[in-house]
Amino acid sequence: MKIAIIIPTCNRPSSLKLCTDKCLEQITSEDHIFVVNDGEPNSVTMGSGRISVLEHCKPYFASSSARNLGVKAAIEMGLEGGIFIDDDVMLEPDALLIHRTAMQSSKYRETLFVGKLFASGVEETKQELRHVLKFGGMVNSAFYLDALWDAGGYDERFDGEWGFNDTELVNRLIKKLGWMVRFTNAEAIHLMSSPATSVYSRDKYARNKALFKEIASGY
Repeated sequence: MKIAIIIPTCNRPSSLKLCTDKCLEQITSEDHIFVVNDGEPNSVTMGSGRISVLEHCKPYFASSSARNLGVKAAIEMGLEGGIFIDDDVMLEPDALLIHRTAMQSSKYRETLFVGKLFASGVEETKQELRHVLKFGGMVNSAFYLDALWDAGGYDERFDGEWGFNDTELVNRLIKKLGWMVRFTNAEAIHLMSSPATSVYSRDKYARNKALFKEIASGY
């Protein structure tokens, strides 16, 4: 299975370098890394032909549409599986192999393969479905690219830093579209870097909160 690792980034070159180095240690010759630059234009350069940089520079943090761009590019390259990680997430050894094995052994394509995420030694990933539904769970999660694309990908109205994008997508996939969740032992470390750019205003936060409640009420 050919895997795409999709990494949106915004003005964090040091953590991005650590992140991509960890990925390069694990990918095969058929895999590919997509770094989606959501920061200063042309500010990201990568020294490996196994990494593509996609320019997606907006006047605000646009993580939802950036991830959609990465999925689209990966499908066009003919890749099959996808993994989302943030630019301050380090994949632990064998994480990619565990994700790949889980996807290959699944007969159900509409599945989220949720790995473990740790920050300062504390596990972040909740091992119960209700927590995945509530809090999201897309970082260090694997999926079939075409299945996510057919499901509409991220709702780009939730571009921003507030977490609504992951929460809306996971709720929609599972509650509305009937996707399954499979927890795996793929591990990653979240460095929890400081915000890369100025956050949306409180008015934007309030609008997103209302929008999320409106959409989620239909599930």
